[in-house]
This record gives sequence, C-alpha cells and structure tokens, in this order.
Amino acid sequence: MAGTSSTERDTSVTQAYVLFAIAVVMLLLAVIFYCLQFGGQSISDVPANWGVLGDYFGGTLGPTFNLITLYLLVTNLRLQVKQMREAAEGASKAEQHMRAQYESALAQRFEQTFFSWLGSYRDIVDEIKAGGFNGREALKHLWGSTMNPSQIVSNAVRFAKMSEAEVTARLYNAPPLISSKDTFIADAIVANYRDMYEANKHQLDTMFRTLYKLVRWIDESDNSPEQKFDYVGIIQSQVSTIELQFLFMNAFTSQGTRFSPMMEQYAMLDSLHVSEDEVELIEILREKGAIVGQVKLGNFAFDADAARDFIETATSPRNPA
Repeated sequence: MAGTSSTERDTSVTQAYVLFAIAVVMLLLAVIFYCLQFGGQSISDVPANWGVLGDYFGGTLGPTFNLITLYLLVTNLRLQVKQMREAAEGASKAEQHMRAQYESALAQRFEQTFFSWLGSYRDIVDEIKAGGFNGREALKHLWGSTMNPSQIVSNAVRFAKMSEAEVTARLYNAPPLISSKDTFIADAIVANYRDMYEANKHQLDTMFRTLYKLVRWIDESDNSPEQKFDYVGIIQSQVSTIELQFLFMNAFTSQGTRFSPMMEQYAMLDSLHVSEDEVELIEILREKGAIVGQVKLGNFAFDADAARDFIETATSPRNPA
C-alpha cells in the first residue's frame, strides 16, 4: 500500500480481523439459532427444504455481509482518494523541486556570464595605452593631460568670447549657470573631453560599449529590481574613480545618451569623488546644472541610498511597479 505509514497498515490489518471476526460470529449465531430451533431433525432429502435453509442463512447473514461489503468499498474509496492526493502532493513537490533546481541553474548561469563579462570589461580597461601607461594609469594620464585648467579656460574663451579672467571667475566663483556665457563655459569643458575622446576613440569606445551592454543586459534580465541594483553595485565596486570620471563625462556626449538613464537608475556614480587638483570639473558641471547635448544626470546617479529607496518604494505592494 504505497504512500501509507506503518500505523495505517496496522490499522487496516486490525480492521480486516475485526470484520472477519464479525462475519464468523454472525455465521455461528445463525447456525446456533437454527440448531436450537430446529435441531434433532434428520437431514432432509427434499431440495425445497434446502432452499428454505439457504433463504434462512441468506436473510440472516445477507445484511451483515452487505454492510461489511459497503464498509470495505467506502474504505477502499477513501484509501484511493488519499493515495491520489498524496500522489498529487508528491508531484507538486517534485515540480517545485525541479523548478527550484531550474531557477538555481539559471541563477548560476547568469552569474557565470555576469562575472565573465565583468572580467572582459576589466581586461579591456587594462589594455588601454596612453603616454607610456596602461590601464587605469593610462586613463589618469589622458584625463590629466586634457582636462586641465589651462585648456578648459582656453576653450571657454573661444566658446564664450570672454577674457581669461572673466572665464576663471565664472568657472569657480559664479552662481549656478543661468546665462548663455555660463553655458558656453560648460560646453568648453565637454569640448575638451570630446577632443580627447575622438583622439582615443578606438580604446574608449570599446570600454564604454562593453560596460553599457553589461548594464543593459542586467536591466533587461528577469531578476528583481533589488537584485539588478545589487549586480550593478558589484560593477560599481570594481570600477575605479578615474573610470567613473570618464563615465560621467561620456554622459554629456551624444555617445552616452543611452547610458545616462541607467546610470541614474542604478546610482552608478555614487562613488564618484573628485579631488581639488582635478579642478573639480565634474562638480562644476553637476552643481551648476549644465545641460550639454540635451543630457542631464539627476541626483539619483550620485546617491545609491536614495536610488535604492526609490526602487523599494516603487516595487512595494502599495506601489506596484
């Protein structure tokens, strides 16, 4: 009796013995009552008398055996229903187990692809060469040799048609960008970056494209919003400050427009901190709200806690996504 416990089997055996005992007792009682009533007579040779005897036993024992048969049928039916329920539960558990194994395999394959892709990105960064340097040091060299005060001021003078003194004053001491001249200064900052990008496009383009496709792949995956945020957080932990500086500047170019929404959604610039000797170009663009190339990064791009809170609020039961 598959699917039944030892206790259930013992109960079934006990019930069988009880039913058998009842049947034997009823048979004995029928025989005893018959003998008490009609005992002492010789065995009849008349077939009709035997028919009467059969009617007696059938009428006496028939209801008992019918009740026993009905009980057995009901018991068997209940047993079959229970076995079917247990089989269904077993199939459901097996399906859940298979689904869990499938989801685990998918998660493992996703993570294998993720870390392999992230490793490829790191290899691409390490292969960048500039000024006799490799990797991140090469990026620092490109930034230091291009995004420097003298070139920024020179470009701003050319864009805004202002003196160097006026450009310097507006660049570091002016209120938020509100005039066309201030916008020209912001344009000059981005123009410096674009010149450097075009001269090294064969290296930088691969770096940006690989990182963009990796983040987009995570964003389009079946993972939950919280899991996606965590995966992008792993990327962010592997990206250096100089890479984040390039990523920020790239958002202000036509090439980086598709990446900007995801940079903000996943707070990819949360760890971006510029030092004073880098002229705080990034802070200038951010604080003064310059809109260059019709792109502007919101505060979420620089605040992981706020971005995560927004995701959790948007995906909570009260605010379904």
